[in-house]
Amino acid sequence: MEFKFSDADAKEGILVYGETSEKQIFKVYVVGMKGKVMLDEENIMEFELRTDDSLFHNIIVRFSPGTFNLYVDKVVQRRHFNESLSFTTVQFGAPIPTDVSEVGVTACVKNIYVDHHDIIDLMMFNNDSRVLATKVRPCIDEDLSDISGIKLFSADPLVVLTSEPEIATASEDDSASILAANLFPSPANKKKQHSMAPTSCEKPNAYKCQNGAGCKKDSDTEFTCFCRDGYIGKFCQFTTLPRSCSEAKDFLKLPNGPTWVDVDGNQKLDPSVAACVDGVTHIPHNMAQSTVVRDAGFQNHSLFVLSYRDFNTWQLAKYMKNSQTCSQTVNYRCNKAPLRFKEGRTWFKSVTNSTKKIRQMGKLDNSCVCMDTGCQSGAKCNCDSRSITEDLGELVGENAGISEVVTLYDEADVHAAMSISELKCSGYQNENPIRFTGRTELQKNLFSKLAKYAKNASNSAKIRKMLRSV
Repeated sequence: MEFKFSDADAKEGILVYGETSEKQIFKVYVVGMKGKVMLDEENIMEFELRTDDSLFHNIIVRFSPGTFNLYVDKVVQRRHFNESLSFTTVQFGAPIPTDVSEVGVTACVKNIYVDHHDIIDLMMFNNDSRVLATKVRPCIDEDLSDISGIKLFSADPLVVLTSEPEIATASEDDSASILAANLFPSPANKKKQHSMAPTSCEKPNAYKCQNGAGCKKDSDTEFTCFCRDGYIGKFCQFTTLPRSCSEAKDFLKLPNGPTWVDVDGNQKLDPSVAACVDGVTHIPHNMAQSTVVRDAGFQNHSLFVLSYRDFNTWQLAKYMKNSQTCSQTVNYRCNKAPLRFKEGRTWFKSVTNSTKKIRQMGKLDNSCVCMDTGCQSGAKCNCDSRSITEDLGELVGENAGISEVVTLYDEADVHAAMSISELKCSGYQNENPIRFTGRTELQKNLFSKLAKYAKNASNSAKIRKMLRSV
């Protein structure tokens, strides 16, 4: 979540209040520029906010197996944490109902997510029965009714939580009470990890069981690995998470929505969460729409670096390589501020090739899509006519996944703004994908498909290794 104090004289209160299935109370609260994270009476971690209050403060809490992670204003802290928490209620601000003498923080808040679910979107636009809001009003005077599209990672409208929440009274027929709801379940395919059997193997064998698996000694030479949920194979070395939204739909029949994906298929890196819609992956980035990229007030060249939600550069490049097609739309609105791709005044870079300069907004180098129908003044882009107009194009394949935008300064430029859509990917790298989701006896006709995949020694080696291990 992100927040900014509404009152300079009232910088204290509860930011997050949660109740677990074991009736434990989890709290994140601040007093001035300092804060604490508490579980019942245990002080889990202390933190400090940056002193500059003009910007929103950012807090991310993440529980991973054996570790508690806290991110506050670009500072990361970690500690060992062996408890497994399952929340029945997560609240932002003071407890609801207020049966304890604690005060919620008075602040503007935005970008509130619980397990990648957009809380403000559920509250304001979906009327989700799992969300209860009291004393909430907009922080900005702006019509929010036109906000549309996938809300999983989109920017949230700002709202304020006051320090005096009303007591909620649920109706008799309200079966989804805020106090009883299993609030905001994990993405569709995320399973609760169960504890493993104690290790009874000698260390050399125990180390062969991967990804946190248990190990049982069967004899002096034999042992068995007990895999955690989400892993298969003799040594629990294969993940069952899909590598893409296409796999999630076609093989695992998962519903639309936030979905865990593992781009490398063997869990070497942490999995990512993608928005899956009918097998198409939607991956948003952090460059705001209509970002000003040229202006008469600029005095230097400009570089804009994009990062993608929940994907680092390597993960995104691998994800694109695994897909049949990826695309991204670029809109450039100009007022006497030409693109001038051919002269090298504007270019993009992609996560798949950090050295290549992409100088196009369409299929042809140094040009825009308008070349198909005729650009203004006979130029290769409408904006190169130095008029008030726009260019709209699509980057596909390796040109998609924009990581950088560079615009060189020219004192004659008046103004230009650029919007880049979220990245969309679909399909498979190989025409006939084969996926193992459990221990499988291969039928005879499957070998022909494997043979078609084994076009080179590298793929053949992968298949032999896979067959030995499954």
